[in-house]
Amino acid sequence: MDVIDQLLSAATPVDGVDADGSTVLHEAAYSGRADSVRHLLAHGADPGRRDTRFGGTPLGWCRHRRHETGPVNGHGYGEQLLAQRAPTGIPWPQNIVALSGGIVRHVVGRFMRIDHRDSPAEGPRDSSVTDGPAVRRVAELYAQGVERQEWLNKPGYKLEHGMAFVFGLVGARARPLQDLLHGVWLGHPLHPVITDIPVGAWTAALVLDTVDMIAPRPAGFRQAAQMSVGLGVVGGIGGALTGLTDWQHTHDDARRAGMLHGALNAVALSLYGLSWRDRRRGRHVRARITSTLGYGLTIASSYLGGRLVFRHRVGVDHVDGRLTPREFVPVLTETELAEDSPTAVDCSGVPVVLIRHEGRISAFGGQCPHLGAPMAEGWLHRDQFVCPWHGSRFDLQTGAATSGPATSPLSSFQTRLRDGQIEIRRIPPAQLATTGQTAITEGAQRHES
Repeated sequence: MDVIDQLLSAATPVDGVDADGSTVLHEAAYSGRADSVRHLLAHGADPGRRDTRFGGTPLGWCRHRRHETGPVNGHGYGEQLLAQRAPTGIPWPQNIVALSGGIVRHVVGRFMRIDHRDSPAEGPRDSSVTDGPAVRRVAELYAQGVERQEWLNKPGYKLEHGMAFVFGLVGARARPLQDLLHGVWLGHPLHPVITDIPVGAWTAALVLDTVDMIAPRPAGFRQAAQMSVGLGVVGGIGGALTGLTDWQHTHDDARRAGMLHGALNAVALSLYGLSWRDRRRGRHVRARITSTLGYGLTIASSYLGGRLVFRHRVGVDHVDGRLTPREFVPVLTETELAEDSPTAVDCSGVPVVLIRHEGRISAFGGQCPHLGAPMAEGWLHRDQFVCPWHGSRFDLQTGAATSGPATSPLSSFQTRLRDGQIEIRRIPPAQLATTGQTAITEGAQRHES
């Protein structure tokens, strides 16, 4: 509070941004400093201002951190203060009208050579929206327009809580079921594997329908198209189940984009279900119309799915990929490492976590492969290392994921003791894949004087 008063007395702009593009209100909200949030709001700080790096509001930062850590510090009260002052967004159905209007205005402006960049009403835009080919600009406008609809947060949380309730009804089998849907058993997210089935099957159906329309073919073409549509529907159901299970652990922009991604897929799946029924009843014209509409929605949804992976890094391995250090280097004295207490160390700029358990010293990368959570804040449970954010569990000997949502292993390091110092070096993933537990066990138990 005193620091904030000093800044304001020095005529520092209350909404000034730092090197990361965030304001003081963003930082106070993220840290749960409710008194600072109230003080800044009283001095005119803008609760609707978005940081220039992630595009999030102070309220979004507060909710994100509260979702990660739970209601600690002052996140609950800070969220109430910000929610009272933050813009409420555009209510339904005007939000769809506004989003559609933005796309139409962008396209019309291009052909009429009207420049809408950085207009006072809309503020500065991302360079990916204003630069590049028209298709990319329209796609970016479409995606960013969805991601900024904060009114989607409330139904999103309700959906997440509903899913938690459903999994709770399963009882003790809930976690194995979630691990199955996440793809822990596969060592890779299951959702992108399953989604190839409906996209491929529906593409085949579209080709068969097109060929049959251009030049009528034997009845086998229509039967093959019907089977392809049916196979896609079955795969689409699997894709919906795996996608929902992965989506519940996303946040902010990625969560909102994922909601539209799922909604488009649900409508497309329904259209293909109707198409399959009409094909069985011999209504091929109507069946082809509904399947074509469904295919268009599938393409639009696939764009959002790709954005979730490549832009928001959902389902991507977040571990530090650097293969350093290649030789043993000391990182901590043996006496400083307590039993069953994960300890963070820095090894040539690479974050590492050391764990002593039952006399064995293990070393793993400091970031969870799921969404990059700081593993130094994790804990041990039944000989497993637990992620502090979403509860992923990892084997203490191999670093392999034993329970989701993480599916990839932690990066692993060999350890040894020399002259009272704990020394580590990185185990390359290829070597880890071939030698498995042996490489880590030998390294962890090696004592050299």
